[in-house]
Amino acid sequence: MTANGLAYQLPILELGTYVIGGGLLPTPSATEYKGTCQTRFLGSEHSRMSRLVEGLRTCSTDPLVAHPDSVEILMGFPAGWTA
Repeated sequence: MTANGLAYQLPILELGTYVIGGGLLPTPSATEYKGTCQTRFLGSEHSRMSRLVEGLRTCSTDPLVAHPDSVEILMGFPAGWTA
């Protein structure tokens, strides 16, 4: 903004984001329907965190595939949007 020939810096109206890669879970991908293997879950020695379902599973008996309704909510779509 300028006034009487002087330039003034306007205040920042929102906070900046300084996240590199951020988030706790990987982004759902087109191959999520394949699921993951039985030994990959959060905290296991075989976990690579390459699929969303690996971050959601806590033990080997949890489902191998993420439910489509939960994935659409994680992606920010309204519930039932992809039905």
